[in-house]
Amino acid sequence: MFKILKFLTFFKLFFTGKLVGQDEYHNKYYELKSKDYLGRKKRICIYDGIVEASKIPAHWHAWMHYSSKKPIEYKHLFWMKSHVPDVTGTLHAFSPNKHTQFNLHGKSSINKNKDYTPWDGSISEE
Repeated sequence: MFKILKFLTFFKLFFTGKLVGQDEYHNKYYELKSKDYLGRKKRICIYDGIVEASKIPAHWHAWMHYSSKKPIEYKHLFWMKSHVPDVTGTLHAFSPNKHTQFNLHGKSSINKNKDYTPWDGSISEE
């Protein structure tokens, strides 16, 4: 089923789509002749590799969501961080070190304040 849908998408792009550009992740961006319900030309991104919406850089995101008529000219400056796709749920996701909550003597440093009790959600009548 997936192969049929992929074939139909490329078939439609071949006849009605115009390649607008390609980003540094090799995602390709197309604009179709057909219009959506607001009268705007449809915009499509064909991902290279895993289909993940966070792989679209900010300058292409603005074009995809009709914030700009043309793709924004992007020039990477030395002080800018490069775009990183969302890695939540992968092996590259941040995981805090389990040992940072313990001090050198092996005691937990989370609940140091003995006077503090977290709110349990109940309403107390005082």
